[in-house]
Amino acid sequence: MSHLLNVVACNGLIRFHPKCKRVSLTHLSFADELLIFCYGDESSILGVVEVLEIFYDLSGLQLNTGKYELFACGVQNDILSRMLAVTGFKLGRLPVRYLGVPLVTRKLAVKDCIPLIDNIRSKLNIWQLVLPNEVIRQVEQFCMRFFWKGGDIPTRGNILANAWSLWVVWIKEYAMKETAYWEVSPKPQFNWILRKLLKLRNKAVVLFGSIVDWNMVKSKWVWES
Repeated sequence: MSHLLNVVACNGLIRFHPKCKRVSLTHLSFADELLIFCYGDESSILGVVEVLEIFYDLSGLQLNTGKYELFACGVQNDILSRMLAVTGFKLGRLPVRYLGVPLVTRKLAVKDCIPLIDNIRSKLNIWQLVLPNEVIRQVEQFCMRFFWKGGDIPTRGNILANAWSLWVVWIKEYAMKETAYWEVSPKPQFNWILRKLLKLRNKAVVLFGSIVDWNMVKSKWVWES
């Protein structure tokens, strides 16, 4: 699926979403959930449907359009109605939710995570095993790495060390717009995580003493030593 989406997008059969073009982003996968991003025109939507049909034909599965939701912004009502009629998709309502938790730019509140907490509680209620503290610590560490990097990869120094991360690539391209971390000005539209990282610059200055060129502070050795 990933390969098919990337190929058709690179060949112009599906237009990139305006906030995804510069990083060539077509989709995100969360376990068995798939988010596909494209431009809000009929040809791109039909291109996505065609990719889905090809994938299901190759896999021997049946495409169930009734399970898909279409999220749109800035699309005229008549065009949106035609898209829904042609595809059979349901009209989704923002925010998008994953495991019951809304995917939003603001800091999540406890009430936002209640569905996730309830789901975890239901799983743990049948678990009677008492784990050592070190095991619990490692599980928590893995969870943090998963949320930040999508796998068991250390999270430290992503923005400055240029360790590959889709989140970092997108932030640099669309939020920081290739301005250095040390020089970018905070903006109201930045999400809370980025705003917090920018506030930490004053504390970080103390760690590097009398360094003059802050753009030099980006090597991996800084974060691994």
